[in-house]
Amino acid sequence: MSQVPASPDSPPETRSTVPGPPRRPPTVGIVAGVGVAVMLLIFAASRNDSSGSGSSGSNSPGSTAAGRGKPVEPSGSSTPAPATTPSATRPAPAAGRDGARAGGGAGSGSGAKADPAPEIGSSGGTRSPQLGGENANPDAPKSLDLPPDHPPISADDPAQVSVQWLGHSCFYLHSPGGIAVVTDPFDAGTMGLAAPGTGSHLITVSTPTPAHNATGAVRAFQGDTRQVLYGTGSVRGDVRVDPISLGTDGESRARYGYIIQMGPLRLAHLGGLTGPLTPAQEKAIGAVDLLLIPAGGEGIRPRDAAAVAVRLKPRMVVPMAYRPPAVDAGGSGMVGRLRPLEDFMSGTPFAVTAKETDIMLLAPRDLPPSTEILTLRYGH
Repeated sequence: MSQVPASPDSPPETRSTVPGPPRRPPTVGIVAGVGVAVMLLIFAASRNDSSGSGSSGSNSPGSTAAGRGKPVEPSGSSTPAPATTPSATRPAPAAGRDGARAGGGAGSGSGAKADPAPEIGSSGGTRSPQLGGENANPDAPKSLDLPPDHPPISADDPAQVSVQWLGHSCFYLHSPGGIAVVTDPFDAGTMGLAAPGTGSHLITVSTPTPAHNATGAVRAFQGDTRQVLYGTGSVRGDVRVDPISLGTDGESRARYGYIIQMGPLRLAHLGGLTGPLTPAQEKAIGAVDLLLIPAGGEGIRPRDAAAVAVRLKPRMVVPMAYRPPAVDAGGSGMVGRLRPLEDFMSGTPFAVTAKETDIMLLAPRDLPPSTEILTLRYGH
């Protein structure tokens, strides 16, 4: 060890004479320091840019990303919530009018009717109802296929059948399984009645006249296929239709009735009835839960039609094809020339229940123990 003279301002220091590692020039340290500073500046700038783009930074719900107007998602949210726009918000479906159950009072509700549809036939018009109601599926087809004032269709009751009188011999029937049947659609101008617009899977025709055969007024139900039956049968879903030959009219045109098995109920629609039934026809019709029979003198006199109802002994009778009280005798169209309901009633011994509605919902539990007449009010 050798002594190195100390500077006047510092105490003596012992230094080793063993060679150490080479000392870096001062410029190298300066360059390294500058590089570190540049890297720190770049890192700080990248963090500021990330905070501005919304990928990091504020985790407060409802905070807004700079310059974009988009809500920043709260921390922990992996999927952005969809924005609510007018097109994504469905209006609540309009509620239809409640139907009256057989044996009960007429229902009422707050349903609204849609605007009138274009006319069908030489006069009169069709009215398109609001489809469905509070039970309706908002994603279902939006074609207006239910008659006016028809209550919402629901599958809650697997035994319930909907029966709506649309005027003359025309009924809208809806099965528990969702199959729609329209009987004897009429031409509005011929009848002098407004034919309501509706859709159907099956259409039955009793006789090929404008009062029973205006099938163009009925469209396919919600875009499904439509089948017209004139003297033929069909099976669709929980509905089976079988024709009953009822002879011919004065112009040798074949006339038919139809047995309609709809879910658990057996209906007979005798739109082509011209006189008393033969034993073979009575046997073909068999036991009936609901009989729909002409009562105003078209094809058969009212008292003769009443005699047919007495012989068939159905659980329930709904008269059709008569002049409603709201129509004046001799009024416009064929309906003004029909007989009033009283002519038919006087020929039957059955109890009568008058409904203040044009529709009823019917299940086996609603059937009376013995034959009763139930009248539906025409008008929508």
